[in-house]
Order: sequence, then structure tokens, then C-alpha cells
Amino acid sequence: MIDELKPESKILLVSLLKKFGSEKPFCWSIDEIIKEFGSTKNVVTTLFKTLVKEELVTITKEFKMRGKGRNIYLFKQSIDSAVQEDVLLKKIMLSKDPVVESVLFNNFDDKVFTVGEKIKKLRSSNRLFILILLLHADKMGRVSDLSVANISKMMGGISRDRYKSQLDVLLTTKLVSYKVSGLTGKAMFGKIKGKIYLNYNHLLFTINPPSISLLTIEIAHTNLGSSDSEATALLRYSQYYLTHVNKKQMNNQFSWPDCLQPCVQYVDMDLILPFLEDKVVHDQLQLLLIELASEMLSINRSNLDEVFFSPTMKVLLSWEKLMPSNMLKKHSNEFEQLVDIGKLFRNRTSDWRGFRQNQFSEAVFSYIELIVLLIHISRKIAFRFKSLLALVEIELDDSSQIMIAPHFQHDLSMHKFVIYYSSSNKCDNTEVFIDTNINKRINGGGPKLILADNLKERLRDVSLRIGNT
Repeated sequence: MIDELKPESKILLVSLLKKFGSEKPFCWSIDEIIKEFGSTKNVVTTLFKTLVKEELVTITKEFKMRGKGRNIYLFKQSIDSAVQEDVLLKKIMLSKDPVVESVLFNNFDDKVFTVGEKIKKLRSSNRLFILILLLHADKMGRVSDLSVANISKMMGGISRDRYKSQLDVLLTTKLVSYKVSGLTGKAMFGKIKGKIYLNYNHLLFTINPPSISLLTIEIAHTNLGSSDSEATALLRYSQYYLTHVNKKQMNNQFSWPDCLQPCVQYVDMDLILPFLEDKVVHDQLQLLLIELASEMLSINRSNLDEVFFSPTMKVLLSWEKLMPSNMLKKHSNEFEQLVDIGKLFRNRTSDWRGFRQNQFSEAVFSYIELIVLLIHISRKIAFRFKSLLALVEIELDDSSQIMIAPHFQHDLSMHKFVIYYSSSNKCDNTEVFIDTNINKRINGGGPKLILADNLKERLRDVSLRIGNT
């Protein structure tokens, strides 16, 4: 029953339970409940009518000689069992996070959520949506394991249009910095969930700052050359391929951008191109490359020439994640025998001709070629960011975890991106602006000038041609 409550009723119920608990009577008027929890009379009366019907609460009147009467409410013990069966309410009840408490009880300054100079008044449903993201985000702010259907169900079965409207509010107020939509059965990727990234630089998190550091870098666009992303370049090549019958002519005419030129020579692109026929895979493809690069920087930053297949790398490169649904159905038995991605990669890169003697289907060979290409491209991205971190004098621990955030932005004059990283030292919020010099500001302090010889050339060497995702 509880999971079917509308968002407004759901957040009111959990707020009341969090404040009063079960089997403890409390005496409040409807007006007091409305004022305290930011609700409405209709929501309050509808919620308690439902709870009485389900025999989860008792309500008795307290009459006074003067003034309005008040109700004495008592949540029965049975409501605890109902809450335990609801994944979201259970998480909220167990949470001790001050940010969760602040959102739940609507206890934050109105100026926290603004659009331009206008204050955005959050509705109860907006706050419940925020709670879902807060409680399912990892320490870097990624919400990875929730589909639109999952979130809609936790919101009481809201429609897809209302889901989009809720997310748009958080994007507009910049609590969510970026989202990548999921895919189903396209040319590349099977059924894959979308991802939502919280903006840990948002004012809401000043209540309880995350235990990670934030680096924001803005670079004058004139220093960067092309702004094509790797995914954009790959998809453009695919489209170019489809319009040219003569492959030799095509290869002579097509000029690979710098971000891909050293990588494509290692693979047979004819096997990979079918994965790139649909432009809809662009965002997920670029995100995958960035996630692979982030993992490489986290686990093997000192020796990026060596590819180490961590558990995360294996998941990111698994055939279950990369292969389209129709190919998985047709070749599932063969894919299931591919248990060691690292061994496949080493055998493939050490002896391509010998590797082709294996009795694999064309589908499996295509998958392995795709892995090789993804690793080479993401490793190049990792090298670039490692060089950039050194250029702006960011010191990392050997155990630092790094996440390149996927909300790259650029216009005619500026290119901006964000990196989150963990550190055993204090957590910093660092802003770097690069034009003719490097200016660095830590935790809102005064700017520090970093002297770098031949800055423009060094930036081009770093090859920050990442582009928009």
C-alpha cells in the first residue's frame, strides 16, 4: 500500500515517522502539520484517511473549550513492517545524513535553490526525488543503478513525463550537473540504465560537505584546437564509411582527429563500424570512455602503459554491457565462454594473425576488437588528464580515486570540466582558469599564479580535445 502513495503523501508519511516514530502519540492540528512539513490540507487529510483505512494509525479528537480542536495520532506497530517493505522509506528511516534530514524536513534556506536570480520553491515531490538520488548516489555523486522505471516506482508510480519534469527541475537548479540516458537494444550496448550525476558543488551540500575534493578547470578555447569528442569522431567515421563504397578512397580522404589517430591503427575498424551506425549511442559511448579513463587513473596512475583489468574494468568492458540485445541472443553460448577479458586482450594485442585462427564467430571477434579500441582510446584520455593534473599542480595520493565528470561544456571562448578525487588530506574545492597563464584558487581563497613555460604548446601536447558528451 505504501509504495502506491503519491509522492506528496509519501514524503509526509516518512517525515512524520522520522519525527515521532510508532506507538508514540502526538497531538498536532492539521495546520501545524502543514506548516511544519511544507504540505497541504488535501495531502494531510488524504494520507491519514488512507492510513486509517489500512489500520496503520489511530486518530482521536482532543476537544478544547476555545479554539479549534486537535487530533491525537498514534502510528501502530504494524506501520514499521510496512515501511520495511518499501525500499526508499527504509533507506530514509535509517539515514543519518544531515543533507537527507534537511531535504526531508524542508529545512534549508530558500536561496539554496535558485534559477538565475529567482528563488525556485521546491514542491514535496521535488524533495522526494532529491532524496531518491541522495540515497542511491555513490561517494562521487553518481546514481548508476536506477532506471526510470525504478525511480518512477519509488515515487508512487509517476508517469514518464512527470519523471522528466522532476529531473528538469534539478537540472535547472543545478543540483544535478549531468544525466546520461539509458539505452535498449541499439547497435551498441544491450539494455543499459542511465546515470545521473549530483553536483557536489551545490549549496545544498554545504550542510555536510562530501569527503572528496573537487577540481574545476576552465581553459580558453583558443588553446585547445578541435573540440570533437572521441565518440563524435567515431560516429562521424561510421557515417562517412556508409557513404563510400571504395574503402581505399575513404581511408585516403578521411582524416582522423588527434584524439583518435594513434588508436585506430591497432584495430580492424571494419569489425567495429556496425556498432557505430546509430548516433543515439554517442552519450553512453563517451561516458564509457571517460569511466574507463577514470578507473585507469584510480588504479594504475603511475604506469598507464600497463593495462590492469580491475573488477570495475571487467564490468565496464563485459559483453553483457557492450553487446546489443540481438547479438547476445544469437551468440550467448559463445560469449559465456569468454571468462577472462584480460587474457583475451593480451593474446589479441600480442599476435593478431595468430589470434584470428581461433574458432570464434565474427560477433566475438567484433567484440574483442571493440574492447581493444576502447582501451586504447580511454588510456589516451587518462594520459591527457594525468598531464593536466600535473600541469595545474594537483597532488594525489597513491590510493586516490578519480572520477572525470561527464558534463563537459564549451562555447566559443571557454572549455570547462570537472574532476572529483579522494584524498587522505583535507578536502579542497579548487578552481583553475587557464588562458595566457594559470590561475588557481583553493576553497575560495585568493588566486595563485602558476608559472608554466610554453603553456600553449604544453596544452596542445596534453591534447584536451574531449568535447561535449
